[in-house]
Amino acid sequence: MVHPCFDRAHLRKLPIQFRNLGLAAASGSVDSLERLIAILGRDRARKDVLDNVLPAFSSAILAFNPTTQLSATPPDQQGESIRRILWSIRGVEHIIAQEAMSVDAFLEIWPHIWSFVKLVVDLQNNDALPEVISGARRTAWIDHGLICGIGALSWTLAHQPSHRNLRELQATANTPGLAGIVGRIWARTLARQMPEMEPLYAILQIIVVHGIAHLYRDDPAPFRELMLGAGGDWDALAKLIVQHMQRHTERKRAGNRHTGQDLTSIDGLLNMLSVSTMEPAFADALTAQGIIPALVTIVVDVAEDHLNEDFNELPTLAWGYLAHTFDHARFEIGMPKALRAGLLEASLRYSALSPDAYMAVEELWFKQLPLAALNRTIMPRLVRAFSPKRTTRMQDLVQRLRLPSLGVQLQNLSALTDQRREFLADFRAGKLTRYLACDNIDCGAILEKASMQRCSGCFSRHYCSRACQKSAWRQEPHREVCAASRVAYLRALNLKKTEGALAQTFLRALINSRYYALRETLLLRSIRMLWNANIAPDPVTQRLPPLYVLFDTTKQLGWIKASLHLEPPSGAERYADAISVAGARMPGRFGLHFLRLRESEGGLAFVPLRRETTRWEDGLSEIMREVSRKGEGGGGELDVEVYRERVKVIVEELGAETH
Repeated sequence: MVHPCFDRAHLRKLPIQFRNLGLAAASGSVDSLERLIAILGRDRARKDVLDNVLPAFSSAILAFNPTTQLSATPPDQQGESIRRILWSIRGVEHIIAQEAMSVDAFLEIWPHIWSFVKLVVDLQNNDALPEVISGARRTAWIDHGLICGIGALSWTLAHQPSHRNLRELQATANTPGLAGIVGRIWARTLARQMPEMEPLYAILQIIVVHGIAHLYRDDPAPFRELMLGAGGDWDALAKLIVQHMQRHTERKRAGNRHTGQDLTSIDGLLNMLSVSTMEPAFADALTAQGIIPALVTIVVDVAEDHLNEDFNELPTLAWGYLAHTFDHARFEIGMPKALRAGLLEASLRYSALSPDAYMAVEELWFKQLPLAALNRTIMPRLVRAFSPKRTTRMQDLVQRLRLPSLGVQLQNLSALTDQRREFLADFRAGKLTRYLACDNIDCGAILEKASMQRCSGCFSRHYCSRACQKSAWRQEPHREVCAASRVAYLRALNLKKTEGALAQTFLRALINSRYYALRETLLLRSIRMLWNANIAPDPVTQRLPPLYVLFDTTKQLGWIKASLHLEPPSGAERYADAISVAGARMPGRFGLHFLRLRESEGGLAFVPLRRETTRWEDGLSEIMREVSRKGEGGGGELDVEVYRERVKVIVEELGAETH
């Protein structure tokens, strides 16, 4: 039994100016259908029209038979027949969007709409579609009509969430093949040079309302259909998402304020990114296609809009997915891209939106950016992001937005990156990797690293010649500890195949550069420490006890803090063999260095950095003998500044930095 709302008698209840037009449309007049839809668009609020005009559009749809309709129609009239139904579908979608059609009526007409959509898609795929309209935008017009057909289902689902037929409606929304058609039309629409936004809005509404992405965990089939329709793989779908975001950005840059439809589309695009948290291949494809720059721009755009209550969470959603692209395992890949795309300024603008936004940005500025300053992959990009010109621009932005806490952190990070900028210049020039000292106790020559030979057993000893290596093997107990030294060496350096934060050469160069800058300070601290502990050179051996330098990255994230100790740091027991080897070296080999990292990165590590010449210990011993002659050590305050000039001379005599 046909639903009463499809009865043509309703057309006679239309106002006089619409009545004849409605009757003609119901009789199959394509021109009347087109004119009627145009009039409805101008008179959206007329309830007496919306309540009675449906039969003008439903007649052609209900009469459509996908099996016999086209075969029974003369070839020269097939295009007009298809055009008639496409206009009718647009009319039905318009009525449903105005909530002027019941769910029962829709469920009755939907099978006819869906049969028609599938038929037209099959004809398109087989290049057998008759000429529906002429002109360059022929395919675009047909695609829009097909999307209106599927959109009618979306509007019904959105407007009737508590209807008694909700379960049947939801099952209809998951019709197999529907998401694939949406994906194909989406790809074709975005491929056009100047696509209309209206079909794009409708496509994203379908994706959102049908829960194609939201329900992925429970039922991945629709989303995978969408992917196949979009091009067949994750890369194709990721490309569509990024291109669609860029369309909205282009509209905003052209001076068009984001409308409710724009924001709904952006919301749909962001919701699709949730699947990337479950599909690593999709996440990789999004990154490769440029999702990070697109998200950085979207965050700023939506944060600057005065959003109504329906979209209050949109900036937070955008920031959440942006943060996910450079979080945890993707830190080294995503963070450089985000910095290049303007992450820092975007985060400052976003932080001014709300207290929650400010807290989210604090995670970036107080944790992730400092950690990036220790990472070889990210550090160069971070240094460029804090260039003097950009830092000045960010300082102005912080003052304008009144963000005092971030302003202080901006100054701290600017100082940190200035330090790293100097390090990178030296590292790239090879200044921190050029020289090594021979480990033969009878030699100690400092030569270019390229000319040195390394022990093939432990990798931690270097010799200027084969003869020196043989001599050292005979004279030192190295033969007994070589294997243990190798284990300690590899563990200490946390040797990786990647070139990340703990890459061997980079890490040692970074710590060594810090040590080189602090040699004068460390020597002065050594004098005070030995004085306070009442320690002088041994009267027989004339040697001082070993001193330990701890480089700590946990006290202030991003910074390397150095401290001096008479005892090994807590947790150094596992490096006893390596410490014994280092302590048995020739006097002056000040090599007892430790590095404290976060526990997740390996905790404490023993790092044999420098091979100082004997001048270090000789100079320190001379000063300590002089100090001991002046007093009983530890009996009062010692003014170490008295010895600063002497210390400067000693440091200058130590030679080139090595590691």
